[in-house]
Amino acid sequence: MDNNLEFKGRLGWYLRLPIWFGLLLAAVNVSIYAINMKAGVILSVFTVIYLVSFLVMERLNRSVIRNELVSFATQYGQIQKRLLRDLELPNALMDENGRIIWANTEFKAAVEKDHPEGKTIFNYFEELSSDALRVAGENEENRVEFQFEDRDYRALIKKIPLDEMVENSDIFTSESRYEGCLYSIYLFDDTALKMALRENDNQSLAVGLLYIDNYDEALNSTDEVRRSLLTALIERKFNKYFGSIDGIIRRQEKDKFFFVIRKQMLKKLESVRFDILEDVKTVSIGNEMSVTISIGIG
Repeated sequence: MDNNLEFKGRLGWYLRLPIWFGLLLAAVNVSIYAINMKAGVILSVFTVIYLVSFLVMERLNRSVIRNELVSFATQYGQIQKRLLRDLELPNALMDENGRIIWANTEFKAAVEKDHPEGKTIFNYFEELSSDALRVAGENEENRVEFQFEDRDYRALIKKIPLDEMVENSDIFTSESRYEGCLYSIYLFDDTALKMALRENDNQSLAVGLLYIDNYDEALNSTDEVRRSLLTALIERKFNKYFGSIDGIIRRQEKDKFFFVIRKQMLKKLESVRFDILEDVKTVSIGNEMSVTISIGIG
């Protein structure tokens, strides 16, 4: 390593502090000569021994200090690398084409590959496109949600410009501002969260109104003595139907009913196209007109 390499900053100032004290001691020695010649000689001998000892020790220990600093920086860098490698969050570095340069342990576990380096991110996640890498600025980021291996992921992609690295590099040079960059991708597994949100949504309630469209006409087409029976049969049909799907229904007016069901059951009703609409038409005790209903959910 170059022995002419100098320390700078606070460390350099601290290492030079003893020689400044030596110069201050030499200045004081001049005053001592004016007071007492013998004391001045003694102090001069001490000052010379002090300065020579410092210069010898500084010369001998300079390389030791430098090597220790390099060793510390290397170990510090290794610690940072190990922290990134063992980070409990899938993380990878990519070039401008989406080719993986480096990946930590969790990312390798997520894609189930020990050596994903050299392959593009699109090889593993088909839902990602090249548009996901179009991050405008250094402080901007893209968020993409996708599914992989039956799990829900949210990708956070950040841009890492390399222009500053090139400017401070002793290896690379560029006549104009370097526009190259890397991309960092973090994967968040939202499977459990989305399952909880879906379950919560399924357990939430949906309310609606059910109308008998031709209530008066259907009653008028029935014998007067059977009208109350027809009404009871219709209401019984509604109670039985909504009871089978864990819902409740209550009459609000003569031809209007209010009902509450879980959203999970609402999807089931949609799958069978609200078969109660046709089922209620089968209620007949001699009425010439079939009962028709309409349902509104909000």
